[in-house]
Amino acid sequence: MINVYMDFDGCINVSSDGPPKRNTQWFGDWGTAKLEGQPIFWSHDLVEALNDLGMRADVRLVWLTDWQELARDVVAPEIGLHGPWDVLTGDVEQPYPWWKLTALEDDLIQHPADGIVWVDDNLLYDKAASDYVRHKTHILPIHPNSYHGVTKKHFSGIIEFIDGNK
Repeated sequence: MINVYMDFDGCINVSSDGPPKRNTQWFGDWGTAKLEGQPIFWSHDLVEALNDLGMRADVRLVWLTDWQELARDVVAPEIGLHGPWDVLTGDVEQPYPWWKLTALEDDLIQHPADGIVWVDDNLLYDKAASDYVRHKTHILPIHPNSYHGVTKKHFSGIIEFIDGNK
């Protein structure tokens, strides 16, 4: 089993004033909406690829985002994500240790994995998280540029990693 931990802002939702014009390799339409007072922009092709990924028996999709339960309850229906996505929670106000690393480590006790994909645009900015992913060969860290989010090249790397860990 491969656990895929996914952030939303800067990964699926690009952090810009509109859909990126280049560098994503997602050439289809982009969606836009306003959630919790915040404009969001996402690639329909990326969402379709995530939905396909969620259909795989060897993959467990997990939200690891400051949106926490809102990712499952509000974001996913708005952008068209389907399937079972678990949600990890923590104290988003706690600067250290980063709540996401603590939540991931706790989750792995209950849901051991053969491999881990951790997608977060802030992943390399937290020293403990950066050290954690750097020293483990069974982890694929994806640190997208928040203005582009997860690119098609990133996604291809995720599929290659999952297929290589069967």
